[in-house]
Amino acid sequence: MIKSTLCYIRKDDEYLLLFRDKKKNDVNEGKWVGVGGKFCENESADECLLREVKEETGLTLSRYTFHGIVYFHSDKWDDEAMYLYSADTDEEELKDLLPECPEGTLKFVPGDEILTLPMWEGDRYFLEELQAGKTDIDMHLYYRGDTLVRTEKRRIDMGVSVLGRIFGEIARAAGNVNPLIVEKKNKNLVKDLRSMEPLFPIFLGRRGYSYKKVKVDGVTTEVFKPKKNASENVVFVCHGGAYVSRMMFYYRLLNKRYSKASYGGTVIHFDYTCAPEATHPTMINQTLKVWDWMLDQGYKAENVIVVGDSAGGNLAMQLLLRLRDAGKTMPRGVVLYSPWIDMTASGDSYVYNYKVDPVFGIRGVTPTPEETKELLYKSELFMWLGDTPRDDPYVSPVLADYDSSFPPLLCFVGGIEMLRSESELLVKKFRDAGVEATLETPDGMFHAFPVYELFPEAQRALKQTFAFMREKFNP
Repeated sequence: MIKSTLCYIRKDDEYLLLFRDKKKNDVNEGKWVGVGGKFCENESADECLLREVKEETGLTLSRYTFHGIVYFHSDKWDDEAMYLYSADTDEEELKDLLPECPEGTLKFVPGDEILTLPMWEGDRYFLEELQAGKTDIDMHLYYRGDTLVRTEKRRIDMGVSVLGRIFGEIARAAGNVNPLIVEKKNKNLVKDLRSMEPLFPIFLGRRGYSYKKVKVDGVTTEVFKPKKNASENVVFVCHGGAYVSRMMFYYRLLNKRYSKASYGGTVIHFDYTCAPEATHPTMINQTLKVWDWMLDQGYKAENVIVVGDSAGGNLAMQLLLRLRDAGKTMPRGVVLYSPWIDMTASGDSYVYNYKVDPVFGIRGVTPTPEETKELLYKSELFMWLGDTPRDDPYVSPVLADYDSSFPPLLCFVGGIEMLRSESELLVKKFRDAGVEATLETPDGMFHAFPVYELFPEAQRALKQTFAFMREKFNP
C-alpha cells in the first residue's frame, strides 16, 4: 500500500491550498488539495510531512496536529493510506513561503469557502472532520475511476481516554507548580515535590532479576539485570523531578520491561543530588561519574540507550552534549519524555498552552510572552541553575548546536504542555543535522505522561519506546 501525507496549513481563519495546474499527466489536475506527498524509504509520517511542506511551500512547520488516516481504494490506482495533518503558521514563518510552487498555485482560502472549490469528492468528507478538530479519523474512501462510490467512517482510539483525563485533573489538583498557584495555596514547593519519595519503596517484578545498590563517588546507583543470560545492552535512566525531587518509586516499575526491550539488558538508575542542596553543574558532574563507572564495568557506550523525563530529559541531553564536546563515543539512542530543556521559557507553547497545561499553567489564562517569563522566572523550579545563565546551552540544551554525531531520538511531549515548543525545536535541530528524530505530541496529554503507565495514552507511548529499543538493540 502506498503511504502519503496531506496537510492543511492555517493562518487565522484561512487555509493554504494548492491548485494543481502545472504538472503534466497530474491525477489531481484542476483540483484544490492540501500540501503533501508520498513517503520516502524509511521515512516516518512526521518526517514526510515536514519534508513535503518544505519542498512545496518553503515553510518549516513547528506546530502541527495529526488527525488520523484516510484510506483510498480504487479500481484504477493502488490502495493508499494518507496521514492527515493540520498545522498553524504565523506572519514570521510566512516570509519563507515560496512565491512559485512546481506542483501548482498556492493560495490561502477562507475556511468557509474551501468545500465550494473543485476537489475530489472524498476530500470534502475528511475536510469536514479536520475543520471540526477531529483527531480520531479513520476513513475509507472507495472510488470507481474518478467517482466516489462509498465512504466508511470509523473511529480510532486517539482521543483523550477517561483515565487520561482523570490523571490530567489529578496533576492539576496535586501537582501544579505555577508560581501563582504555589503562592495562593501557600505551598512549600520542595517539600511537596519530595513528599511522594517514600511511597511504595518496594517494587514488584524482580523474580529472575538481580537488583543491587552501589555508591559511585557518593551517588546511590541502582543496577537491575537478568540473573541469567544478560546481554551487553544498557538502559541508562535519568530521573525527573524538576531537579528538586529525588528518584521516585515508579521509575523502578519499568525496569523489567526496559530490560526485556533491550534483549535482557541492564537498567541503571542513579539518585543525583538535587536543589536546593546542590546547583548546576553538580547534577551533570555526578551523571558523568556514573556514566564512566558504567563503562569501567565493561559496558560500551554504543550499547546504551539513554532515557530521561522532564529534568531527567535535560540531564540526558546535557550528557550527550558533554560526550560530544569531549569527543567521546555516543550512546546508541535517546528517549525523552517531556524534556525540560529551555530555561529561558521562550517557546510559543509557553503562551498558547498556558491556559490548558495542568502542571505549569492556569486554566483559562493567556498571558503575553513577557508576562509568562516574568512569572515563571520567580519560580523555585529554577534554583538549580545557581549562577549559571539561563541561555547557557548546557542548561538549555535546545539552544545548543547539533551535528550528525548524535544518536537517534524518540521524543514524547504532551499536546497541551507549555514545554511542547522546546521538544519541537530540538527534534527539528536533530533532523536538520541529518539525525533520525521522531516526535509524538498526543492531544490532551500533560507533562511526562508516559512514566505514569496506567492509562491508554501512556501505554501507547511506552509501547513505542519499547519498539524503538528493540529496533536499535536488534542483534
